[in-house]
This record gives sequence, C-alpha cells and structure tokens, in this order.
Amino acid sequence: MLHFLCTLIVIVAPGLAYASEASSVENFYRGKNVRVVVGFSAGGGFDTYARALARHMSKHIPGGPGVVVENMTGAGSLIAANHVFKVAKPDGLTIGHFIGGLFLGQVLGQPGIEFDARKFEFIGAPISDHVVCAMTKASGITSVDRWMASKTPIKMGGIAPGTSTPDNATRILKTALGLPIQLVTGYKGTADVRLAADVEAAMGAVRDDFGKLDILFANAGVGRAAPLESVTEAQIDEQLSINFKGVFLTVQRAVPMMGKGSSIVLNTSFLDEVGIPGLSILAASKAAVRSLVRTLAAELAPRGIRVNGISPGLIDTPFHGKLGLPPEQLGQVAAALGARIPLGRFGDAAEIAKAVAFLASDNASFATGSELAVDGGFAQV
Repeated sequence: MLHFLCTLIVIVAPGLAYASEASSVENFYRGKNVRVVVGFSAGGGFDTYARALARHMSKHIPGGPGVVVENMTGAGSLIAANHVFKVAKPDGLTIGHFIGGLFLGQVLGQPGIEFDARKFEFIGAPISDHVVCAMTKASGITSVDRWMASKTPIKMGGIAPGTSTPDNATRILKTALGLPIQLVTGYKGTADVRLAADVEAAMGAVRDDFGKLDILFANAGVGRAAPLESVTEAQIDEQLSINFKGVFLTVQRAVPMMGKGSSIVLNTSFLDEVGIPGLSILAASKAAVRSLVRTLAAELAPRGIRVNGISPGLIDTPFHGKLGLPPEQLGQVAAALGARIPLGRFGDAAEIAKAVAFLASDNASFATGSELAVDGGFAQV
C-alpha cells in the first residue's frame, strides 16, 4: 500500500500576540491545554509525530500547559486546516498539523480550501521526508519489474482526490511509468490504509497456507471517555471506524473462505445493555456490532455459517487505561463499577477466551445470532 509522509505545523497567528499581552505568557498558559489538531487518523505518521512532540512540548512552553492531540480527519486533512483557520479561536491554544501540499492547493485553486495560508504562522516540520510506495508481502511485488509485469492492477491507498500525496503522486506514477495501479482513495490516513492492507495480507496468508477458514474471532475496541458536550466528530469517526467498520470489513474479507460448519464470533460489550455516562460513542459502536451479529447470522445461515457475539463485562486489561481518564478518576470509576459486579471482581481475559472457544466449537452447533454475556452478572442481575 502507498505510504506518503509530508507534514507541516501551523498555529493561528494572532494567538501569540494575544498570549503575550496577558499579564505574562507564563500566567496565560498555566492550567490550560494546548490542542494539536491532526488532520489524519490515529496511528498514522502525522498522528505519531504529533503525539511524540506532545510528550515534550509542555516543558518548552512557559506555564507548562497540557498538550492534547485531537484527530480531525477528512478530505486529506483539509477539514483540519479549515477548522484551524475558521473555527479555532486565535488565542495561542490551537496548533494545526496537516499536509503542506494544501498550501500549493490554495495557489492552484483547489476546491474546498477556506483558509489563507499567508495568515498562518509556520512553526516547523518534524521530518524531511521522501515519497515511497510500500507493498505488502501478499501483493507479490518485490521490484518495479514485477510491478510492471503484473496482469492485475495493484491497489494503492489514497486519502482524498486531488491531494498532492499520495493521490496525485500515485497518478503521476501510473501516467509516467505506465505502472498497473488501481487508486483506492478516501482513507482518513495512512493508519487506515495499513489496516486495509493488513486485513488483505492476513486473509491472503490464510488462503495460501490453509485454503479455508473455520473460525473467525473479530475483536476490535477503542474508547474515548467524554461527556455529550465534549464529544468531537473525530472521536466519533475513530471509534466507529475501529469498533464497527474494522470488524465488518474483516468479516467481509473472511467469509469467502468459510463454508458449512464454520463459525464467526464478534466481540460486543456489556455497554450494549447498560448506560455508562461518558461512553456514548463506545456503547453505540458496540451496539452496532450486536446488531451485526443478528443480521449476519440470518444472512449466513443458508451457507451453514454460525455467527454469535461474546459480551465481556469489566475485564482486567490495559483497555481501561486508554479511555483518556486521569489515573485518579479512572481508579474511582473502576471502584464504583466494580462494586456493582455480583461476583465481586473484574474478569480475566482467559475467561473470555474460553467462552469464545465454546461458541466457536461444535458444542454450540445450534447457537447462532446469540450473545453470550461473560460479565460476572454486571448487566444481567
């Protein structure tokens, strides 16, 4: 898959003047958060640079403000660039991290650009990069000669039509060298391109090594705790993309290799049964997976493929520490929820694995469309 990294960091220009006019820069920033708006999805190059910088940025800003990274995906980071220019307050608390090729787009009259690059203040670029094409092993492409000789177009991931990289660069390769390429655009970042490539590679490896797939367990989960008023579109996109879209696409790619007697188990959550304040998007994404279990069970039953869900309760894993809650608050929440578990403890991942093995085995041969709760009674009693 295609992987391009070209980056630029900008900040709303009036913010620096505003901050300096406060009683002091230090007093202005003390107790506040600086927001870094990343134009691409979590896990990609832009996101990685931003989070690496965020770890150290606070110590170099008078007053030691917190630094929060927010992913605002779409249109090849154009949505983030427009947001920083039009919506973010010019108070020195917002930094934009988006692709620098958008500035050239402004010069060339690219549709959708609502900013004036001349009014941004350039801070710097974390790297000096080179454009490369990265192929998965499953593609079989190990040289340009092999690529040129391929009888089928090689799928390359893009982020938005018209962007300099990777979309336009891919078109240049195709036109200039005549390489067989199918550009698949619309991904929200390189992490999403890699996810698609990883799924294809994994299924290709199963097909090559075993020829078929008997059991599929799809377990994907990311959560961001936030009250209703604070939920952002980026948080919605991230959680639905990973928790639902990722699961759906995995099943979609796997089913062609599955036949009569095979089994699919999808990981849902106790959150599709109870309401926990601050976890609205996580709960909604898991409820969508629960609905998918029922729909796919009906659709795949004629093929003899069973589909069931496993609904874990509060399990002792690192997941809870990634919800974005401060350690003290996380401990308080864990204690309060733990007190509501009838069996009096958090579950263990091995207990979930045993339940999945049961649903996937012939011992559950007459079960499909169901959801097995393994939650110590949390959502059942």
